[in-house]
Amino acid sequence: MSTLKLFLIMAWLCFPAVSIADTFYVATSGNNSNPGTAAQPWRNISFAVTKVSPGDTVFVGDGIYREKVIITRSGTPDNYVVLKSINKWGAKVEVAESGQTDGIKIAANYITVDGFEIYDPNLNTASHGNCITVWENHHVNILNNRLHDCGGAGIQLGRFDHVLVENNVVYNNAKYNPVQSSGIGMFQARAVDDAPGYHIVIRNNRSYNNINLVLSGRPIGTSDGNGIIVDNFQNEGSTNVNYPHRTLIENNLSYNNGGKGLHLFKSDNVDVFNNTVYHNNTDTQNTGTWRAELSLVYSKNTVWRNNIGYANPGQGILAWNRGILIARSEDMIWENNISYSGSAGDISVNFSGTSVTEADLANNLLGVDPLFRNPGDADFTLRQNSPAIDAGSDLIVSFCDINYVARESGKVDIGAFERDGASATANDDKGMPNADEMPISSYPNPFSNRTEITYALSRPEVVRVEIFNSIGQHITTLVDAEQPAGTHAVSFDGNQLPNGLYYYRIVTPTTAQTRAVVLAK
Repeated sequence: MSTLKLFLIMAWLCFPAVSIADTFYVATSGNNSNPGTAAQPWRNISFAVTKVSPGDTVFVGDGIYREKVIITRSGTPDNYVVLKSINKWGAKVEVAESGQTDGIKIAANYITVDGFEIYDPNLNTASHGNCITVWENHHVNILNNRLHDCGGAGIQLGRFDHVLVENNVVYNNAKYNPVQSSGIGMFQARAVDDAPGYHIVIRNNRSYNNINLVLSGRPIGTSDGNGIIVDNFQNEGSTNVNYPHRTLIENNLSYNNGGKGLHLFKSDNVDVFNNTVYHNNTDTQNTGTWRAELSLVYSKNTVWRNNIGYANPGQGILAWNRGILIARSEDMIWENNISYSGSAGDISVNFSGTSVTEADLANNLLGVDPLFRNPGDADFTLRQNSPAIDAGSDLIVSFCDINYVARESGKVDIGAFERDGASATANDDKGMPNADEMPISSYPNPFSNRTEITYALSRPEVVRVEIFNSIGQHITTLVDAEQPAGTHAVSFDGNQLPNGLYYYRIVTPTTAQTRAVVLAK
């Protein structure tokens, strides 16, 4: 089998499928008196979510929606309610007002929110709301969203169960909420059933530049602004029991946050695999000395494998920054992790109130530079001579990296990025393409019979353009050939296909990208 064919197969296996049932549509050109079809869409997302039933999907067109969106109508175990931007980050939800208003509040069960950009355009000291909130609900998927400049958290989960947070970009949040927020925050999970397996999965997210600016009123000043925090799953101070199910934190990138990069606090039964965490703890208002990239505090029964914690000690309180912190915690496994603080040979681990010692971390690379390609430009892929290459453990869950590039058994890299994967910025927060990301588009979209897919190659490459339906079934291959550098176009004919959502996927040896189109005859 050729290298390209293998790449194509593995790339598709790593790409999550989406299922739909009945559909409605929202567009900035719509009207709420319309029937909500593709040809006659509704105008407001907040209106659409009051009309859904289990199994329904609401597709939202490109444009700005300045409104308060609260989802209160639940799906069922076999029929989620899905709210989806037709094009990733094309539908932009602006926080409607200052104060505690969230961008999207999920107050229902069996819900998926997919592909939105959410932000507060008037971010100020009165902005306390989160971009997305899930509170006292279960079975929720938060996928592929760009969440930034909210005064509270980018994503805040509280008293919840069965949640998947995947492939979101979360940045510049948490500045002004006085109760202290983080990029991705989880608080007091509560079990709703005894189903086996992971109940909470936080995977393939990028969280950065989240920081607290408002003091908490606690002796240490500010307390959060973490990239990712798992907070009080022991449910201390509540009538609920210690959360019994396992949580998975894998393939996330967390950097330049005011608080810790990845922080477990009073939370047990957590697996932390293949995360890259870099130069966090930038907040000097926080005067606490428990400062680390990978932080384990008052927790037990945790497993840490294949993570990179790269600290940046500075002057004053920043001198306490470490790659790893283990404090008041027991019953843990640390294997195949890298901890580095800028000085070769410095183990970069802070032990406090624990029986664990440096000898217990013998199966890790302590004081070793992981050799990122260009971290100053947010590129955390590995250099060719990185000690992280092929040095990871196979005892992990997902054999795809943060970019959905397949990992090979026996050759797993440490960190979120496989050496042969796309650049860390290929899916980045700024929405700017890097050298490996091609400009692609389709017009018209929605379309009634035929749409033209356009893409540009910066170099001669073998290109494959395929069409898939909404449940991931392959429909047709439009292109499978080597093409020269330049702009190319190919038509997708939908005359013989039913109305609905379709995906076109463009794959080359250096990149793989997917976009959605809507067929509405």
